Amino acid sequence: MTEVLSDSKYLSPEAIFQRASSEPDIFGTAVRQRTCSNASQLQYNRARERSRASFTNGERSRSPSPNGSDSEGQMVVDGSTLNESFNSADFTFRDRAPTSPSREEVKAQAFERLQEELKKAQEELKLKDEQCEKLSRVRNQLESELEELTASLFQEAHAMVRAANVKRAAAEKRFKEANNKVEVLQAEVSALKQLVLTSTSSRGHSSGISWRRHSDEHLSPCPDCNSYNCDAAVTRLNGTCLHGSQNGNDPPSDESEVDVILFREFLQWMDERSVSHDQPFLARIYKEDVGPCLDFPNKELALAVHSAIENNTLMMETFSGKPVFRKCALTGTSRFCLHRVKLSEKGDWYNLSRNSRVRIVAVCDFYTYMRYIQQGLVKADVTEIYWELMRLRSKMALARFGMEGTVKIQRSSGHS
Repeated sequence: MTEVLSDSKYLSPEAIFQRASSEPDIFGTAVRQRTCSNASQLQYNRARERSRASFTNGERSRSPSPNGSDSEGQMVVDGSTLNESFNSADFTFRDRAPTSPSREEVKAQAFERLQEELKKAQEELKLKDEQCEKLSRVRNQLESELEELTASLFQEAHAMVRAANVKRAAAEKRFKEANNKVEVLQAEVSALKQLVLTSTSSRGHSSGISWRRHSDEHLSPCPDCNSYNCDAAVTRLNGTCLHGSQNGNDPPSDESEVDVILFREFLQWMDERSVSHDQPFLARIYKEDVGPCLDFPNKELALAVHSAIENNTLMMETFSGKPVFRKCALTGTSRFCLHRVKLSEKGDWYNLSRNSRVRIVAVCDFYTYMRYIQQGLVKADVTEIYWELMRLRSKMALARFGMEGTVKIQRSSGHS
């Protein structure tokens, strides 16, 4: 009986399971192409076919054994004898080609590879997270710096706008004050022109009247009567002495005489030309004229106005628009206040009624003329200066009585 050898006799179950799909049984009907990795297996199969052919030929000459071996229990394969105890599994693992790894090993290797890839991906993700965090910090820092820069720019712009507004307000204020000063100077120039014209006209009218001029020396006796009791400062009509031309029977002249004491004080002041209150002439005028003219119910403000006039810092302006009732700061009564006054550049404005304004203007005119005399701007005779001061005194008195402009002083004749 012919024994058919197959791969299952020489391959263990594990080896059969590990065979590649490209290695079919050589005894099958279809033979597929084998790869180079199975060359040793092909040689083994060919040797087995030759052994089987020789075994078939030898079996014809002798009776077959049930186990496919000779009487001695041996099997001849390709001229070699094989024992019955031949281990087909050992022969298979010794002679066949190495097999591919199992599924568990492939899974294990794939798992390890995936773990490595996962680890690398985690490391890369960690690096990217660190980079993102770093970039986020940089962005936050830039945003904070941008906010600070924007805030500083807005503050600087606000400060610049505020400074520009302050400068503009100061410039407008200076411009307004300059206009007021220009108006005051123009008024002073007009007053000086009027004074010059008045002085010139008074000289023409007083051609028949001679005046005794003041000298730096002591008063000399009168050349007509040789008397020191003759008032040298008193006018001498028609160039003759009053004592010499007048006897006991002649009636007194209708012409008014100047106050001898006041005129002497005036001559003394003209020698020094000081604005101090210690001078008898100015002290008399301050007491008799300036003080009463600036005597208002608001004593504190009245003193401040007097001080501002003396320091030449007082400013006065007219309200624009329709007149309305306002409370006068000096009298405390409600009147149509068309003017207001300020004691200094940085001071507050105070409303003035018409009478208060006239009284302050009268005092300002007196002080202005005194300054002109002190600065040497008045080029007139001593007696003419005296009569102008008397006119300004009468103006203060009339303003105090509310009768300003009703009486005019004739300086040429001495009448009031």
